[in-house]
Amino acid sequence: LSGGVYLGGTGAANKLEDYEEGTWTPTGFSGGTVYNARYTKVGRLVTASAYVNGVTFTADMGGLPFTSEQGWSAGTLGLNDSTNLNNCEVPSSSTLIQFRQGATSVVPNGSGLMVSITYHAA
Repeated sequence: LSGGVYLGGTGAANKLEDYEEGTWTPTGFSGGTVYNARYTKVGRLVTASAYVNGVTFTADMGGLPFTSEQGWSAGTLGLNDSTNLNNCEVPSSSTLIQFRQGATSVVPNGSGLMVSITYHAA
């Protein structure tokens, strides 16, 4: 977007100057395969997704392509063969996806997971 583009009006608030697509490298597990770890960034809004299969989780999933702003962002889980988690989030000022069982932070105990998260970059 060399110079940007105006969406819905010509005011400064309507100018989009940043659009990016790419891949990212999830971390926090060993073994297995990562499929379709992709992101799209429009302005400060980032959507990242990945499918990991046949892995052993050792920590939160790291490696998000941009550090999040202050505040928390919720994500969604697709395929989830872990028995100890039901949601995920990006913590404040982080490049991690934290997995949770209710309000408790957990390390997934399964080997397959599809995750999608949308958050604001700092």
